[in-house]
Amino acid sequence: MIRRFARLGVALLVVAFATAPGFAQGTNGTLTGKVTDEQGLALPGVSVTATHQDTGFQRSAQSDASGVYTINGLPFGRYEVKSNLTGFSPQTAKGVSVNVSATTSVEFKMTVAQKTEEVTVVAEAPLVDVKDSGVGELVTGTQIENLPLNGRQFANLAALVPGVSLGFHTDPTKSTQFAPQVAGGGGRNINYLIDGGDNNDDTVGGLVQSFPLDSIGEFNFETQRFRADTGRANGGTIKVVTKGGTNDFRGSAFELFRDKSLNGKSHTEEINNLPKGDYRKHQYGASLGGPIVKDKTHFFAAFERIQQDTTQAVSTKGLFPDKDGAFAVPYRENMAVAKLTHQLSPDHYLSLRYGFNNNSQPYGASPSSPPENWGLSKNTFHSANANLNSVLGGGKLNEFTFQFSYFLNTISENSHLPTETFPNGVSVGQSVNTPQTTEQHKFQFRDDFTFSKGRHEFKVGASFINEPVLDITFSTGQSPNFTHLTDSRTSAISNISFNGSIGGSGGSLAKIPNKQYAFYLQDGWRVTDKLTLDLGVRYDYVSGFAFDQTGNLIYKDLTAAAQRGVLTSSGLPCPCIGFEDFGKSPQEDKNNIAPRGGFTYDVKGDGNFVLRGGVGRYYDFAYTNANILFAVVGAQSSFGTVYLVNNTAGIRNPDGSLYQVGQPLPPNQITNLSAPIPSHVATPRPKQPYADQANLGFSKVLGHGFALEVDGVYVKQSDLGTRPALNRRVVIGTTTPRRFAGILPTVGSSSWRVDLMEGHGHYKGVTLGLKKHWDGKLQLLGWYSLSDAKSSASLRATDEFGEYDPIDQFNPFGDPENPTRSDFRHRVTASAVWSPAWGLTIAPIFRYKSAQAFNIITGVDNNRDGTNRDLPPGVTTLNSGRGADFKQLDVRVSKKFRFGGHTQFELIGEGFNLTNAINPTTYVASQASSSFGQPTRFAGDFRQSEQRLFQIGARFEF
Repeated sequence: MIRRFARLGVALLVVAFATAPGFAQGTNGTLTGKVTDEQGLALPGVSVTATHQDTGFQRSAQSDASGVYTINGLPFGRYEVKSNLTGFSPQTAKGVSVNVSATTSVEFKMTVAQKTEEVTVVAEAPLVDVKDSGVGELVTGTQIENLPLNGRQFANLAALVPGVSLGFHTDPTKSTQFAPQVAGGGGRNINYLIDGGDNNDDTVGGLVQSFPLDSIGEFNFETQRFRADTGRANGGTIKVVTKGGTNDFRGSAFELFRDKSLNGKSHTEEINNLPKGDYRKHQYGASLGGPIVKDKTHFFAAFERIQQDTTQAVSTKGLFPDKDGAFAVPYRENMAVAKLTHQLSPDHYLSLRYGFNNNSQPYGASPSSPPENWGLSKNTFHSANANLNSVLGGGKLNEFTFQFSYFLNTISENSHLPTETFPNGVSVGQSVNTPQTTEQHKFQFRDDFTFSKGRHEFKVGASFINEPVLDITFSTGQSPNFTHLTDSRTSAISNISFNGSIGGSGGSLAKIPNKQYAFYLQDGWRVTDKLTLDLGVRYDYVSGFAFDQTGNLIYKDLTAAAQRGVLTSSGLPCPCIGFEDFGKSPQEDKNNIAPRGGFTYDVKGDGNFVLRGGVGRYYDFAYTNANILFAVVGAQSSFGTVYLVNNTAGIRNPDGSLYQVGQPLPPNQITNLSAPIPSHVATPRPKQPYADQANLGFSKVLGHGFALEVDGVYVKQSDLGTRPALNRRVVIGTTTPRRFAGILPTVGSSSWRVDLMEGHGHYKGVTLGLKKHWDGKLQLLGWYSLSDAKSSASLRATDEFGEYDPIDQFNPFGDPENPTRSDFRHRVTASAVWSPAWGLTIAPIFRYKSAQAFNIITGVDNNRDGTNRDLPPGVTTLNSGRGADFKQLDVRVSKKFRFGGHTQFELIGEGFNLTNAINPTTYVASQASSSFGQPTRFAGDFRQSEQRLFQIGARFEF
């Protein structure tokens, strides 16, 4: 298999030469430009040297026959750039900014030397990238250092990028992690690259390890239509570079402090007549960097700790008054990083980085569940990264990256009480998701090779990730789970279930080792001085998803049915897409070829008005929780459903009375139970999700440092993970056979889900952005977006797994696409960094999102399929309701006292949610509930934005 991929990589390289701009590297930047004489004629053979002003790092190149030079592989920072040609006066441009994964242009117009002299050129940071045909934005160190960051998570600033929303990661294992949301996604379809290394959670998606904010140099967020050298995402990609040391010893120390005396009351506290909850938070850290050998070897280290003690107000809405109150939600986190950089020679630059992170926080805390329904989540992360970029002569650059990463999550339960859930969202008893563990070990090898040929600049590369350990264990409690029909403790019960192994509660284990391969080729073709094309193709392959399911009872039944010839369109009880693969041998998804191409056109050739656009296909990695995880459990462990009773009109005792919690359990509806019935089975031929993307837009320099950007984007998503429950009852009744009972003798009496990759969705949007680059006093960035996001796979987002009940059980794959909860039609973000004088800096951020979609159901089993999640009459899609708008204004004010050199002391004041917007969310969906349509979470609740609060702090730098 590896030999086949190697042959494919060679073939792509051959195609590049047959089919015959500077490409920025994932960890570095590129410097390019044109050198001319006084008459504007191209000057070939000019030596151009770039020297990093802080580290002394130096690289050189010569201009070609067109007068164009390109210097690749430059670490981010400020450079002095010199041009030199015999017979002409040398020229120097100082303070040239080179940014991660971006191209900076510096032009030289050289004059004939009258005497030995050097001309200094004023270098201004370009407002418009004339080479990038995709959509995205750079977030600079100025913004990271000065804008208010709740929790000091760098990803918060992703909301500055046009078209990007900000929310919390929807998986409770990441309860304190903010998640950028792109193209209708929830933050799980983004590829995070830290120093070129993979930093993604392969179990639940999203960012895996956090780093001290003082270690983050800058990052580039490409939201759509990125080049072929980047993959593993059908949403966006965030390329982050960490800081390194300089030729000066530099350090910092800071403390940020919050107390309840600086806070307002949360809305949940207000409506429950509770006093202001305890709130105290310390966030402190330090950094140190400097030279080991000047101009050659440097070090940098940073540490940060969060120690937060807050409370969550809980109301069970009159059901369990003794469980109401305000309960502690402590949060602890430590982050550390150490980095060593060394220039082995003028042509070879080595970077080594180690990162550590651990944290602990409550799992599942909410305003409608008491602590017995929570858990305790603990995470530990390690990563070691090595990057070597080498100039090989003749304009060739090679960049090699190796990374090892380790992740361990454990979640313990807070109780072993029976679980009860109510239509109004109240849950008591043991959390059904506790206890559980996740462990991941990754080894990544990546190589990127860049070379030029005439007006073409080619880049070819490969990536290999070996993940020998991706292990998950979990249980669903040691007592039955009860679902109430109404908001009453004495209401009828519609469902009782218990998972475990025969003879005990048991536990589950899923081992999903996998390998991820990628090959790509791209060509930056400078057709003319105004027109540049970027063309590319990428191939992605993942092994380990077509796993052995012969130990899964559902799979055995489906395979036997296929061999009998009943899994056909005529033999199935419903049209079930994907069932045609059962009975076939397991097979990985092998056809993931992703072409992409775009253009930029510099209308006047001066970089002030640039048109851009393109199309492309982008494959993602199907994080296992969205696809095969629970099916793996069903195949690898003796864990599943051992007891199930279901009646949406109310379960009854043998004497005909309605069953009540605490009474002896009714007879099990699962028959022929020789082993637990798994909850899931997966298609034997899984697919990786992908998106087809198109964009068209322009950037226009307006003068006085301002630029306007307008982009239109269309994204069509396919092969999204879905987990429909298909084995429903045809008519009501506790003994009525389920739909597949006639053809699946072993598992036909139980309810289970099929893990398929048949979902689809789309996103279309227009963004208008206005920005002003930092000039030492003012930086501005603002945007407005009008968009539409829909999915057939999930209620929450286009990148979320779809565990749902089809609207029409007789046509379960015919549901129309529904708005996702990340479908905000109107969005606005505006930010500024203003330093008027006297060491004062004022930096606000304002965010607005229009009403969020939420689901509406009757709460009654109208169609008699065994579930009470039916839609009301006249409602044709899921998520047909709309809630309230979201808005938040945050401000940071600081005053610096300078003592000479780099030594300064800074006083900091930050305010979050200054307007005290309550920002309601998480609406009660069931019309059978007295709380129907009412929000259950507000600003200030766990895993929500803050109520109005302030924090104060101080920072010392030298």
